Amino acid sequence: MSLIQHIDVDLKAAMLAKNEIDIGTLRMLKTSLKNRAVEMLKPLEQLSDEEVVAVLKTESKKRKESIEIFGQNNRADLADKEKAELNVIEKYLPRQISAEELKAKITEAIAEMPENDRKNFGAIMKVVMAKYPGQIDGKIASSIIKEACSL
Repeated sequence: MSLIQHIDVDLKAAMLAKNEIDIGTLRMLKTSLKNRAVEMLKPLEQLSDEEVVAVLKTESKKRKESIEIFGQNNRADLADKEKAELNVIEKYLPRQISAEELKAKITEAIAEMPENDRKNFGAIMKVVMAKYPGQIDGKIASSIIKEACSL
């Protein structure tokens, strides 16, 4: 079952259960996916799982930024709503690699690279992000790679 079909099934289940947070979040996801399909001049059903994950990551990032901003402005009520939406979105994202696992994988990737690229931040980042698509938080990877390049 594709991610789009999975979201459709979960939306129907949320509607039957009258779960307002899930309904609102899944409808928002469907709208974002439809917008992405229109941008790509494809029917919604033809979006690949990788394209769907890209949209989900964008929506997840928006929620994380909103949570941070609402937290800074003492708006716990709005931050809680964004956290609930983020939890729904994260159900559909691939499992994220932990910071410890990521550090080991980056060290491994650097060891496999040619000697002249081992201190090149961009080359390392490109290899790592391509090797583990959708499983890595770019901010965490960036800080680990910067630390490794400075050694």
